[in-house]
Amino acid sequence: MKRALLALIFFPAAALANDGILGTRAGGGISASSNQGSPVGAMPLVQMVIALAIVGFLVRWALPKVLTKVNKKIVTNMGSAIRIEESAAFAGGNLYVVQAKSKTLLLSVSTAGVSCLADITDSTPNPLDNLPTFHEMVESAPGTPPMAVVEVEVPTKAPNEIEEALARLRRLSG
Repeated sequence: MKRALLALIFFPAAALANDGILGTRAGGGISASSNQGSPVGAMPLVQMVIALAIVGFLVRWALPKVLTKVNKKIVTNMGSAIRIEESAAFAGGNLYVVQAKSKTLLLSVSTAGVSCLADITDSTPNPLDNLPTFHEMVESAPGTPPMAVVEVEVPTKAPNEIEEALARLRRLSG
């Protein structure tokens, strides 16, 4: 692939170069000939068409193939049942924490392939699963109490602890 690309660059450039190895004329110096040909003709047009064909080929076929090899990122749709929760890269590949429906899996993706390292699905029940949804709470609001009431204790500090903390802040501030 590299040799073909080098050939595509080198051979047209060598064909367009003048007589010398550096693209200079062998006679050296500037000749003041009055009967030089007009630059307009068929050859510059042919060269331009060949250059455009090469660029078109690179943009249309070669560039997408190179980009797919470089960018191997896993992409999922927004509403998909499969979600990538976390990812990390290491020297041999990537690690992904993937949630598929009710399972959470740790996957290793490398050049050798994809392997499931562990099933890390949380088996403890979530206490928030039993709470009513917002829609259910709105429907039950006019005359009936909500289906589930969650009481949360807020820890309070004794008044003397608060006063001591304020006194320390006053001493520190000067």
